[in-house]
Amino acid sequence: MGRRDAVRTLNERLREVLKRRGIKELTPIQQISIPTILRGFHTLIMAPTGSGKTEAALLPVASKMLDEGVFGKLTVLYITPLRALNRDIGIRALSLFREIGMNVDVWHGDTPQSRRKRIMEQPPEVLVTTPESLNILLVNRKMRKHLRSVKYVIIDELHELMESKRGAELTVALERLSLIARFQRIGISATISNVEVAKRFLGGPRYVVEVLDKSRKAPEIDVVIEEGFENMLKKVEEMIVNIDGALLIFTNTRDTAEQIGKALKEKLGDKVFVHHGSLSKSEREKVEKLIRSGKTKAVVATSSLELGIDVGSITHVIQFASPRRVTRLVQRIGRAKHDPRQRPKGTVISGLKPYEVLEAVVIARRAIKGDLEELRPYSNPLDVLAHQLVGMFMEEERDPKECYRVVQRAYPFWNLSLEEFEEIMNLLSSIRLIECKEGRCRATRKGEIYYRTTGMIVESKRVPVKVYGGEVIGTLDEEFVVELNPSDRFILGGRIWKVVGLDEDVVIVEKDEGIGPPPAWEGDLIPVDFKVAREVGALKRMVEKMIDNYPLDDRNKRKVLDIIKESGEPRATDKRIVIEVEGNTIVYNIHGGSNINNALGYALSYIARLRYGSSSFNTTPYHVILILPKVITADEAKDILLSLKNFNLKRLVMEEVKKSRLFKWRMIKVMVRMGIINRKRLTVDELRKIEKGLLRVYRDSVVGNETLREILHDKVDIDGLLKLIEGIESMEVISRAKFSNQSLWALENESKVKEVSVSPSSTILNVVRRRLENREVKMICMMCGYQWSGKVRDVGLKCPKCQAGFVAPSFNEEMLEKVALKIARNEKIKGEEKRTAKEVRERANLLMVYGRDALLALAARGVGAQTAKRVLAASRTGSDLLTEIIKAEKTFIRTKRYW
Repeated sequence: MGRRDAVRTLNERLREVLKRRGIKELTPIQQISIPTILRGFHTLIMAPTGSGKTEAALLPVASKMLDEGVFGKLTVLYITPLRALNRDIGIRALSLFREIGMNVDVWHGDTPQSRRKRIMEQPPEVLVTTPESLNILLVNRKMRKHLRSVKYVIIDELHELMESKRGAELTVALERLSLIARFQRIGISATISNVEVAKRFLGGPRYVVEVLDKSRKAPEIDVVIEEGFENMLKKVEEMIVNIDGALLIFTNTRDTAEQIGKALKEKLGDKVFVHHGSLSKSEREKVEKLIRSGKTKAVVATSSLELGIDVGSITHVIQFASPRRVTRLVQRIGRAKHDPRQRPKGTVISGLKPYEVLEAVVIARRAIKGDLEELRPYSNPLDVLAHQLVGMFMEEERDPKECYRVVQRAYPFWNLSLEEFEEIMNLLSSIRLIECKEGRCRATRKGEIYYRTTGMIVESKRVPVKVYGGEVIGTLDEEFVVELNPSDRFILGGRIWKVVGLDEDVVIVEKDEGIGPPPAWEGDLIPVDFKVAREVGALKRMVEKMIDNYPLDDRNKRKVLDIIKESGEPRATDKRIVIEVEGNTIVYNIHGGSNINNALGYALSYIARLRYGSSSFNTTPYHVILILPKVITADEAKDILLSLKNFNLKRLVMEEVKKSRLFKWRMIKVMVRMGIINRKRLTVDELRKIEKGLLRVYRDSVVGNETLREILHDKVDIDGLLKLIEGIESMEVISRAKFSNQSLWALENESKVKEVSVSPSSTILNVVRRRLENREVKMICMMCGYQWSGKVRDVGLKCPKCQAGFVAPSFNEEMLEKVALKIARNEKIKGEEKRTAKEVRERANLLMVYGRDALLALAARGVGAQTAKRVLAASRTGSDLLTEIIKAEKTFIRTKRYW
């Protein structure tokens, strides 16, 4: 079929719209897709970003709707994984369908209730929504009637959903929709390596035709190496100034996006913007509009702009630091030259870590060649099953056997056993999310609330870490904080810190010496694939032969050569493991990738604990770091590794994972998804209580099994570890009693916290004094009831009205103020008020005896009259008042959670 033939197959009215828009010919992917979709096949469209994939799906669907005369009823569901993408598709689809007389609307989490009500009363022909909102639509009685008329379901960015539980849930939701509507499935995806899996994911047991665009040119990517964050930032500034048009700068974390955005705004002015998921809806929409209108010079973004949003005339994409994944880089670079006739251009700026540089170089080459990671959907995710079952029982009272058959049609559940299904049914019944009688089940009121308020995304917080008397030095993953106790030690910013305590969900620390496990360096960063890590090793082994294969100019080639040379000898490669030991720390330099090295870390830590009593570990894609309670030799370190072949590694690693902090935290998330707990209400202290209670109850149940399954999918590759250990005899294994740079690079902290100088004692005293003196206090005269306020440093200590010195201070304490006034008015003190009355009188007495020093002590955290009395008495016997106050505050922070 020629270029113009595909256009001729479209409805004449639609062809007129294209003609008015000046579209004379279709893109290659549109030419192939349109005939396939018009013939009614379930279709998987695969093409790079900017190929016209969205229109490749919309045009034939719009044409069929015109042919069939579909007006006035909901006919198309367009499902996208992100709200920003949702808005973008709504805008693009709206203009096309409006011109042919049809309506488009959007329904997602941010959609106002008034708009939802309008959709329910008069649905559009095309509804753009998210996987989560589809779950809500399926149980909405009014919308359920409208869903019966759906004939086409288009799923955008399918590759983004395939490896997630959100995607697994969508596959079941589509099977639920198929019970009430007959519809054609159309998936839109970036190019992926395992097409057959993607087809099954889209269609379940149905036949799906894949449509692949092979005409698009490879992206043009170069790698620039600048040592350190500041130099990388300067290079970004230079490129923004020198490149015509707008640039999109991608970072891996929101913190980095904010840091870069702030620096660029200061240098380059108000045409620089930031876009990420933590910003308000209005701010995100404003930036998206500015991008489309071409009124930006640079936008710094996370994955929030990675997917198929129309980014207008972006000239160039910068990836700041290694993207860690080939598919991610391909997707991001594809944002540039968003036009099928142009080659997308991008630059990876790397230099935070030497091995991160090598990783970026390898990923760039693989992106140009199209060597992508394989996507792995979840198999039998039981928390997804729990949520979907409650939804099915909300739709109508059902026989569970019918639900089992429906769920099994979704690809992630093809091999779901009846035993696992019944275990989830028993769980849902035991926690009263469903009720079953005479072989039929329905959702309870509690179940309905759970279904409507729970999704597969359970956010974890970043908890600030603050030096006592000083500044915030960084953050820790909430799952790390849950297990921290006073006097525990950990490494952050290259220093060892001792925990003072937790105060209002902030970790208070002080500088300390000693050994402590590093915090979760990798955090939620995307894992680096084994093939990428192995190629980094091959590059180190054969750099002179391989260097010309990589997208580097002469300057950057020399930098790569220098990095490899500086790593030390003998260096770890894809065929050599180098073990280096100093004191009680071992670094296993192994190019296993993130998940194999995680599995190896658990195994090595287990052996070390058997031999030496305790151990802690951390990993990168290229290292496993083991910290022991004693100094050991290089030979002992090597023997730990080689002894693994004598163990049942699969069982060993699984048991170690179940004892880990990671398991406990992931299990909390699974319990939220299954409706056992409500995550939104939990503080870190409450999470601790759950850890000691519910986690023990459910650890060996279906909940624990799903937690383990999730970790083995996301974080720990046991099968890969088994292959590594099996092949270790064919590798060279070297151990030495000294760290080379390759090990020192691993031991440098990943979190990139700026160097923090801990305040000397005198400075801390001054900081604490200023804080206490500047605290607002309300004074209440116990004689006449007059009240006045001020700062601790200068508020009057005698009543301005009656000149009495019997005065009680209050630091925003409502009960204390109420009782103080009762005392002043000689009113009766009742019940619990008596204890407060004692506190009021003791505070007033302290002020009469100690004056402003008493006010300073009472202004401290957690210091009441009794503690203040001890502090003030100690200060009169030679000790410094502020030193005693600091001791009291630390005691309060340390013991607060037991109060």
